Amino acid sequence: MVMDDVHDLEQRIQKAKNNVEEIQTIVGSWASPIFVRRDCKTESLLSLEDCQDRLERRYSLVRESGQRIHLLVKDRLSPAVFQSVFFFFQENQSLLLADPASDIWKAYVDYVDEIVLDGFFTAIECSLKYLLENTDPKAGLAPLFEVQLDLVIPDLIFQPSLDPGTNDGFYNMVEGLLNDIYRISSLVPRLAEHSGFLHYQVRGCGAPSCWWQ
Repeated sequence: MVMDDVHDLEQRIQKAKNNVEEIQTIVGSWASPIFVRRDCKTESLLSLEDCQDRLERRYSLVRESGQRIHLLVKDRLSPAVFQSVFFFFQENQSLLLADPASDIWKAYVDYVDEIVLDGFFTAIECSLKYLLENTDPKAGLAPLFEVQLDLVIPDLIFQPSLDPGTNDGFYNMVEGLLNDIYRISSLVPRLAEHSGFLHYQVRGCGAPSCWWQ
């Protein structure tokens, strides 16, 4: 009887460990630039035409991954729902026979929550680093963006506008790309609900970089 209990405990702990490793693999899948040059060629401009499509595909991946992570940690569900993307987070709660209100369980959730947070940090850093490296004048790379100078008698007009106050101008476009990158961290509900945050993006500080908590 004791051996059976020990064997059952060992299996539960191993399964919980496997689930955490799976979560690490999931968040690792986010670590690639969202926006890239057309056809990934170094001489091409940033492919603005398919930015929305790439963004929607990445958002979809992150949402589905987040659902999968939540189920894996929290509970073991029926075989039909097992295939659902929420399996990971909920299953570990069942495997460890944990009381969700206990301090021990909250500490475990904080541990997994930190893994997801690191995943978002790496994912956002990856996309920002791509933009930075490809706009660094010292790197000697081909331009990433294109601005045309048109003659509209009697004026010379930039397309898109270089005026920071123009809604459809160059600065607004770049800011929109940055906000789209940071927004991925708002797509997954926070594992550590006791943290007081609904998701992994924090607003209100007045700067795009204030997404982590």
